Amino acid sequence: MLLMPDISFWSFVLEKMPDSRFLTQNDRYRFQELVQASSLPCFVTDVSENYRVTAENRIAIPISDKEATATYYLVCKKERRQEWKALFRVTE
Repeated sequence: MLLMPDISFWSFVLEKMPDSRFLTQNDRYRFQELVQASSLPCFVTDVSENYRVTAENRIAIPISDKEATATYYLVCKKERRQEWKALFRVTE
């Protein structure tokens, strides 16, 4: 699998995949070039679904394992809540 190193909690997830082999690339541009030119799978996040373009020859397959999910929180001052409300689901 193609992988960008040092990405968030993925080091924990990779421990769950001991028989997998990973080709890592630090440079984002070169990583995208490898993704486009190869048939190797790679990880993407559902957060970027609205912003990324998936190549014609690729599909995104959701990972349903509980260990492969994360919750992110946005913390901001109350008076700026409206500024961020459109971007994030607000739980009150």
